[in-house]
Amino acid sequence: MIKLIIKTIIFFVFTLFIFEIYIRIFHLYDDVPRVHLDSNKLLVYKPNQNGSYNFGNRKEVDSKYLINSAGFNSVVEYDFITNIPKIALIGDSYIEGFHQDVNNSIGRMLDRLSDYQCYEYGMSSWTLNDYFNLITSNSTQFDQFEYIFINLNPSDLEHSLHDYLNSDESKLKIDKQNSFIYKYIYSNIKLISSANQMGIFNNVVKKIKIFSRNNNNQLESNNNDLQLKNFHEILNYFNIPIKNQKLIFLINSNLKYQESFLELIKQGYNFIDLSKSFNESEDLPYFRFDHHWNNKGRQLIAKEILYKINNIKSKDILIE
Repeated sequence: MIKLIIKTIIFFVFTLFIFEIYIRIFHLYDDVPRVHLDSNKLLVYKPNQNGSYNFGNRKEVDSKYLINSAGFNSVVEYDFITNIPKIALIGDSYIEGFHQDVNNSIGRMLDRLSDYQCYEYGMSSWTLNDYFNLITSNSTQFDQFEYIFINLNPSDLEHSLHDYLNSDESKLKIDKQNSFIYKYIYSNIKLISSANQMGIFNNVVKKIKIFSRNNNNQLESNNNDLQLKNFHEILNYFNIPIKNQKLIFLINSNLKYQESFLELIKQGYNFIDLSKSFNESEDLPYFRFDHHWNNKGRQLIAKEILYKINNIKSKDILIE
């Protein structure tokens, strides 16, 4: 019996070893870039990193990323000395764009289609708090943009200002990547990384998040004006020093926005609703297994942004 157990253990370890070699040879894991807090306490990537991002159990996404000196995924260095007209694109993982080669991001599509240079400020897990914090913390630079586009998902409006100001979430992420388990086990055993990016651990994480929301946010989830309330609080706190015509929100009304918030955006702000382009597209604008935009979706968004800019200019709206 003991010999059988020993043989079983040896076979199991040998099998894991073979899988580890296979995963390394075919690069079925992602090189996750490391993060840090910048001078404004914003969570961004450490500058000058590069690697590959893989996603899906069939490697549906296999792209290259390049973190520039500002800490964002872009081949462009953010130089505000040149006189090239600039636009900013801000958002979470949708703008971060790891699902697409860095050379074929929305910003680079805009560069090729227009005379503008697009600076992309995307960071996974960022919310509206982070977007406005970025703008106010770098107001001198953001004053130089002709237009500032913010991709705004419903989830960006679920985090209150109070939670943002009192949260240690960013610090916890940094502590996690500096932990012994992450540095010496997760980062070196690619089998674990591969299993994670294939979503094997997702069910456990989802159950934990659902349990946490049910216990901590039960009252807020029943608030039909929660998104509107959070939007007003965040906007007033950061006191965005730009005119509404310069700030343009990207929304997709197919998603779960609350009616009160959509009404506010439609009445008081410049916005682009991507739902029409997405619904009319013959090809899916996002991945089937993950609703991040694919190449088709990014092409549609780049065209919508340029159409919006041309429409504003044609109406001779004064941008201050």
